[in-house]
Amino acid sequence: MIQKSLEALICLGLLTVFLILFFGTPFKVPELEKANYKLYTFSTLKVMDKTGKLRDYALEKNTTKIKNEMARLLPYLVNYEVVIYNNTGNVTKVPEILASDIVVVDYLLAGKVGNYSALSIKVFLWGFR
Repeated sequence: MIQKSLEALICLGLLTVFLILFFGTPFKVPELEKANYKLYTFSTLKVMDKTGKLRDYALEKNTTKIKNEMARLLPYLVNYEVVIYNNTGNVTKVPEILASDIVVVDYLLAGKVGNYSALSIKVFLWGFR
């Protein structure tokens, strides 16, 4: 009799744990929109680097040309701003962004052959829907 009661309690306990774990916590779908924007932005910077434009524009410290080239490659992108950093700090003006939901993509460059200049291109993205 005690053995049957013990088996029933164990079965009831296992069933309760299963029901709590299965129905108690809802499954959350991961948010991929921001990750996709980061991937698209990084890929755009990589394409610009492969064509040589990004290095030239970065050495000229010309963020306007970088933004224009990015707009040509990514016309559907959310709001973004480009800042160039060197090893001591920012080379170009850091934007004042009022949004609280900001994603940053960082792309490192070492200049061109014969012209070493460690640079970091940071693209700030905001305005996600």
